[in-house]
Amino acid sequence: MDQQRHMQKKLDNDNKHTSPQISTHVAIEVHGAQLYSHKVFEEFKEEVKYSMDTCKSRGFSEGDSLEVTTVSDTNKDRNYKVTYCPFTFKETCSRRMLERKSIICRHVIWIYSYNGLKAIPDECVVNRWCKDAVRSKMFDCNGEAAEDVDIIDGK
Repeated sequence: MDQQRHMQKKLDNDNKHTSPQISTHVAIEVHGAQLYSHKVFEEFKEEVKYSMDTCKSRGFSEGDSLEVTTVSDTNKDRNYKVTYCPFTFKETCSRRMLERKSIICRHVIWIYSYNGLKAIPDECVVNRWCKDAVRSKMFDCNGEAAEDVDIIDGK
């Protein structure tokens, strides 16, 4: 356990005092580097890179307040439907990466970049992946805070 705590404190320190390497200098990637922990940012950076290299629009339709775009992913040779509201910045993608991994996918990043967004909307950010995620206290089986509990019988 001491080794895990030490590693966690080291990673927290690295996240606070170092910056990850940015590859594309796209504004949304720069915001992701400021927002996400290093490990999560590496995955996000790959999505940004692929959005610039492999995504293209294949169709566009506009409703009352929604824009529906078919985004072609040449890397996977598939099309994804992205629904986007320019007023609330809410989006859905048929890939559903935000729901599965809590990170926006390359198709949504492409739509955001196309529409000139320079930051990831707050609705798309999960606090647990952020650099400044607040840790909650740990409790023992009696409901007492773990830091205040004495070790009994070496357990």
